[in-house]
Amino acid sequence: MEILPISLLALYLLIAPALGIAAFSWSRRHRDEIARLRRQVQGLTLQIDDLRTAGAGAARERGEAPQAPREEAPPPAAPEAPEPPEPPKPAAPSEPARERAAAPPPRPAAAAAAAGTQAVRQPAAARPGLEQWLASRGLAWLGGGTMALAGVFLVKYSIERGWIGPVVRVSLGFVFGLALVLGGEWLRRRPLQRAIAAIGPNYLPPALTAAGLFAAFASVYAAYGLYDLLPAFVAFALLAAIAFAAFGLALLQGPLIAVLGLLGGFATPLLVSTGTPLPWPLFGYLLVLAAGSLAIVRVTAWWWLAWGTLAGAALWPLLWFAGIFSTGDAVPLGIYLVLLSALFLGVRYGRGASVELVTWKYWFAPLALPEQLAWGAAAAVSVLVFILVRTDGYG
Repeated sequence: MEILPISLLALYLLIAPALGIAAFSWSRRHRDEIARLRRQVQGLTLQIDDLRTAGAGAARERGEAPQAPREEAPPPAAPEAPEPPEPPKPAAPSEPARERAAAPPPRPAAAAAAAGTQAVRQPAAARPGLEQWLASRGLAWLGGGTMALAGVFLVKYSIERGWIGPVVRVSLGFVFGLALVLGGEWLRRRPLQRAIAAIGPNYLPPALTAAGLFAAFASVYAAYGLYDLLPAFVAFALLAAIAFAAFGLALLQGPLIAVLGLLGGFATPLLVSTGTPLPWPLFGYLLVLAAGSLAIVRVTAWWWLAWGTLAGAALWPLLWFAGIFSTGDAVPLGIYLVLLSALFLGVRYGRGASVELVTWKYWFAPLALPEQLAWGAAAAVSVLVFILVRTDGYG
């Protein structure tokens, strides 16, 4: 067992410098990119100001040219009556003014602005290479996975060496996970990380948050399953709270956190057992979990998350039918299936569904994603209701 800590230490010594160098070069590259974009924005702002001043000058010339002859013409026109050619004189200076007014304004600045805009748009078409992918995404997730494994192996190694007691071990693991979650959210709110997220995906904050959620979840389960420090109800409540916290953080840090929350939420009843089947609390919890996940889908339109929710919500009744179904379980299962179908129909509601069923093309048009989800949920619930009726003996 001495090889494990030595190999972990060697792995850490190899990965940590690489992660530091990659993070430094990555942040430096993005800082240079931000400075370049700032300079381009300043140049475009100056060009817009030049266009505004040129337009204001042209408008000023247009407004002053016809008024100048009118001020000079009336005084000599009153005393000198015998001279008839006096009135046509205002027409002579008005012709150049009209030519100047009719002449199109100069457009070199506009052409320069358009050229500058095209120059700004051209670099955006470049696709990220392997080096950029490794620096931005690969090493970020590798670092997050390393932090999560560090928390797990820290607890395991302390157990084997007998350094600290079970309560301290679990507490340290949970605090470590909470610190990673807070660090990921703090890092997401930093100005540099916000600027990076504005340019492209930023994987470092969600990687830290995912590692922290995993460490906290593993610590709570270790306190329940390994050391019997927590009763089943408290452990279930803590694991469910971590799953729902992941749902909340997913709105800020991306879809991977939502996947962790969904997996942890559906796995919690498998990990924590009371010893007696309790269908009402179980399926009530699954309904709340599905509602939380579908609420995220309503906000973010991550339809794949809705399909994952449907798969997990339909799997639990199948497990119940295959294992511990009894006659009195038909009522909670039936209510669960009805409310589950209502939840999935509610995701579709208000998303541009048409109520005009006039032409035959409506029935043969391809379904949008909300309609596909609603029909899939209806089909899954119909199959589960049929299995429920068969399992209950048509009673």
